[in-house]
Amino acid sequence: MENPFKQEYFKNIPDEKIEQVYRNPRLKLPFDPKDLVMFLDRKAEGTDAEKAKRLRTIPYHHRSADLGITTPIHERFPSKSGEPGMHHVYTQFDIKGGGFVYPEEHESKKHGLEKGGLAGADEVLFVGESKETEYGYDVLGLMDENSAMITKENAKDLAKSGMRTEAIAGIYSLEVISVNGEEVPVADLRKDAATILKKEIAEADERGDKNKYKTYKDKLDHLLRSDEIEKYEELWRGALADDDSKKASEYEERIHELRDLGYYNPAIEVRCMRSVLRLRDLKDAPKEYRSEMIKEAVKSLNIEMEYLGEERRFDAETPEGRKEWLEFVTYWIGKNLGILHSEGMSHSYLHMGNLTLAGEIIDLDSVNKILQTGKGVGDDFKDQDFYQQKDGRYVCLNPGLAALADNDERFGLPKILAKDMRDVCFSFKMMLKKIPELRREVDKEVLATKMVEGYIEGLGDSDPFAEIGVNKDVLMEVMEKIAQSVIFRNEPYPSYQKGIGAYKR
Repeated sequence: MENPFKQEYFKNIPDEKIEQVYRNPRLKLPFDPKDLVMFLDRKAEGTDAEKAKRLRTIPYHHRSADLGITTPIHERFPSKSGEPGMHHVYTQFDIKGGGFVYPEEHESKKHGLEKGGLAGADEVLFVGESKETEYGYDVLGLMDENSAMITKENAKDLAKSGMRTEAIAGIYSLEVISVNGEEVPVADLRKDAATILKKEIAEADERGDKNKYKTYKDKLDHLLRSDEIEKYEELWRGALADDDSKKASEYEERIHELRDLGYYNPAIEVRCMRSVLRLRDLKDAPKEYRSEMIKEAVKSLNIEMEYLGEERRFDAETPEGRKEWLEFVTYWIGKNLGILHSEGMSHSYLHMGNLTLAGEIIDLDSVNKILQTGKGVGDDFKDQDFYQQKDGRYVCLNPGLAALADNDERFGLPKILAKDMRDVCFSFKMMLKKIPELRREVDKEVLATKMVEGYIEGLGDSDPFAEIGVNKDVLMEVMEKIAQSVIFRNEPYPSYQKGIGAYKR
């Protein structure tokens, strides 16, 4: 079948400079995701009309853009028990990791970029204090392959559990990217970023700032490890060519050791969702665009319902229809969170930029296990809240959660759990606050109830934190308290964001 996007969408990166890291075997696509891998180069050749056809960009989507089309894509998970497997239908495509793609007039609080400062700004190459980048820096808004692979695994496992989330169609690593119309090797970008880091290290050393010194030193080691891996991969290939199995085995072992330590390798995700639009997009859109955004989300949902064989349809043209749509989205965000918790996991960034208008939770590279278990006593964790030890093994909160591993004394459960609940509820509160015409059409008490109903449904029969003395009845009770307080009564609720700053994977 001829690639339907080849004529309208073109990339700046030659095929031979792109390596397929992963291709989703469950998705039957009418195109090769590799054909959508591109760097959104503002100075690439072509007319404005040609460029406009390439990708649709949205202000708050810092490093992702979409195709601007809607079509059904199926993903099925077989069931081992002989029961019907999980069936998901996605309707839109998104390309993530292709650099800073939001409009230049937009200000990025996440990356510290000012309006109009996107093209040519030093920060575009290297962001030293990115809030959400795992290792604290960002090179040209590119995504790290490690994060993409984490997303892929989490999306697969959680979708199999019934969660509405993204599906990764493919992951592609890059040898070059296109900047200002020219191909730039990724290795050169790493060198440029390393030069900036070395300067930061020297300045921190001169100031006597031990914390900053260590932080930037760790970042530099992480960045340069990619070059070391490439060196050993070349040696490994040479040993194979020389039929030196002993040397090849040594080099391969060293490669695995380095990879386990972490390294930076830019990659682009091609992913499927039911809607690429987020709650934040709707909240911040000019009033005249909001109805069009809801129509797009509803269109996608109706296509999904049709191909799932369900009779339900949504209507974006009437107050009653919009009310039904928002209740559906609220219910499913709650259910997704219940599923996430039932799997013993949390999402570090459940803000409205990661909740879609089709009731999905996305950006799953920020999803992590809440509990840590081990043999013996676990002396390093004995003083931690919720620590338990029994029958030669211990269980405690994942120490990587840092400040969020503390006890939330209001509810008697870990802060990370209360934070998840607070964040999803607060997202709906803020969206309604900014959109009075939608707020007048809905019943906030009903929305709070839908959120709780969804959460309880998603949690199901599981009792994921019973080992640390937090049973499911407590989870459901706290979820109801927070939903009623935040969504229905519109009461203030402090953010837990301070604890995120100390978070380490």
